[in-house]
Amino acid sequence: MYRSNQKSEIRNHKSAFTLVELLVVITIIGILIALLLPAVQAAREAARRVQCSNNLKQIGLAILNYENLLGYLPPAGYSNGYSYMAYPNGIAVYGMVLPYLEQAALDEMALGEQIHHASIMPSETMRMSVLLCPSQPEEGNPTPSAFIYHQHYSPVLGPSGPDQWNGGDYPVEFAVSSPARENYGGYATGGAMPMLLWNSSCTKRTNGNRVLRMADIYDGSSNTFLIGEMSWDDGQLWNTWLRSTTNGSSGWGASYCCHNLRYAIHAYDWSTVNNNGGTGLNDTSFGSNHPGGCHFLLGDGSVHFLSENTQLKILQALASRDGGEVVKVP
Repeated sequence: MYRSNQKSEIRNHKSAFTLVELLVVITIIGILIALLLPAVQAAREAARRVQCSNNLKQIGLAILNYENLLGYLPPAGYSNGYSYMAYPNGIAVYGMVLPYLEQAALDEMALGEQIHHASIMPSETMRMSVLLCPSQPEEGNPTPSAFIYHQHYSPVLGPSGPDQWNGGDYPVEFAVSSPARENYGGYATGGAMPMLLWNSSCTKRTNGNRVLRMADIYDGSSNTFLIGEMSWDDGQLWNTWLRSTTNGSSGWGASYCCHNLRYAIHAYDWSTVNNNGGTGLNDTSFGSNHPGGCHFLLGDGSVHFLSENTQLKILQALASRDGGEVVKVP
């Protein structure tokens, strides 16, 4: 009996793990998890980046269909009042291309609201997934009465600041308002989708600003930006998908929907603008939460991911429609 019990104790002792063995196993599991998590996160980010690119391709298709049907590209926005669209803040590009994004019902809804000049329009509380980058969790702004959804893809108004190709400065137009709010940076006019600025009676465009055709992109549609990603945490995330400018008829100096290309990707952030009292608001850099750069939609409908290390000179050349620069998308 004693010998039998002794053998049983020996077997039980051999089947147990020692503390050292447990620690080794736990350490190995920890190392494997540490190696696996970055790979999982990278795979998820790759999927988000693909979805973001697909969003821009859908937007590009909508813009090209708009141009094919009406004969001209949609502007980045109308600063205030255009035909039946008389919303005080103006109408942004996505308010014009809704039918081409398969949002005909929302288009009818927004049309009726603009006529009545609602302060917060119900259509603005509608989530447009095609306008939201999946890598940016902030999708809108809560107000006392509603949650207004934003967009993460802003029209590129054109280059602004010093012209590194031809000397001088790129052309910029300032809104007709009192005061002119020139410190916001104005609206560049050299891109394919300009902001159309109107006078106080909402019946006349200023300085000959006009809608453009694809044929007006003399640098070539495959070398000209239409839309840039504006979805990085430090960028200007207050970009409503329906409104074009701030302050209604009292001043249209700041944009809700589009930006100049004055600085390199991720170079000029919202906190700097805010600390300087709004200086260069319209010049906030394009950027994204995707590591290393952001997406741009070109006039031929293609989408390219550009590195944050891309030279400003190259970006400004791609932002102009007729600068005559000989460049290719990096």
